[in-house]
Amino acid sequence: MTPREVFQTPWGSYAGGPPYDITIDMGSDVIRAGFAADDGPRVSFPCGSFERRQSDVSDSGEEPRGRCPLEDGVPTNWAATEKLWRRAFSELGAASEGCQLFLTEAVRTPPAARERMAQIAFESLGVGSFYLSSHPVRCTFATGRTTACVVDCGHAVSRVVPVHEGWAVYQAIQR
Repeated sequence: MTPREVFQTPWGSYAGGPPYDITIDMGSDVIRAGFAADDGPRVSFPCGSFERRQSDVSDSGEEPRGRCPLEDGVPTNWAATEKLWRRAFSELGAASEGCQLFLTEAVRTPPAARERMAQIAFESLGVGSFYLSSHPVRCTFATGRTTACVVDCGHAVSRVVPVHEGWAVYQAIQR
């Protein structure tokens, strides 16, 4: 077996079958997904690939971009959000049932939206476990640190987020 076939997780080693760790990064322009043991995402696709309006058609005849189900990084269209998550699993060739799902959220996501994300993950997708964290905190952990000042530049919003001991300092976030 190659190192890519055997993944090391907090729950032990396994060779390709559930449980496995899937990470999904919900951006306002692009969704990125992959296995947690990989160095980078395996798949990425446009966020707005499900909802199109007639007003989105350009005069130049370009293919219209879809409407992203996120507003300021927080899901607003839950049916489209679930479809995007299912597409991520499909393109990864992985089943959602029984996996460990790591999902990014925008800083200052309301508690009701967090609860709805967990509800979809457990009840609709059937994941075995679910972890939700903000993108700046995950970036800090990815560098091997617990404290940092993260400049998070996305398609729709840019933020400066101080992270101290693994927690975003919400009072100091600048948009």
